[in-house]
Amino acid sequence: MNILWIVFGFSVALSTWGQAPPPCGAVSVGFENLHGQLAGYADPSRCKIVFDKHPWTPWTKARTCKVIVHEKGHLYGRQHSKNPGSIMYPRLHYWRPCER
Repeated sequence: MNILWIVFGFSVALSTWGQAPPPCGAVSVGFENLHGQLAGYADPSRCKIVFDKHPWTPWTKARTCKVIVHEKGHLYGRQHSKNPGSIMYPRLHYWRPCER
């Protein structure tokens, strides 16, 4: 995963969720072996976004951005949405701001 993709994701998250940090504080990024269909998750107790580091996970700029914006939404208290057009939909999907 390219560090510039992470920076891009955080800039899109900033424009999506606003300038104020989430209630937990400054957000960090980490990598763990996640099982199942998870691409990432938010850990509010550590104010951290965790990415799956399995070698078969196809990380791209758009995928990285979507996971960052979605998980940062959880850090702001947002729940999953039933709308497939929402970044808070629980499965990765097309979301225009990350496709630039």
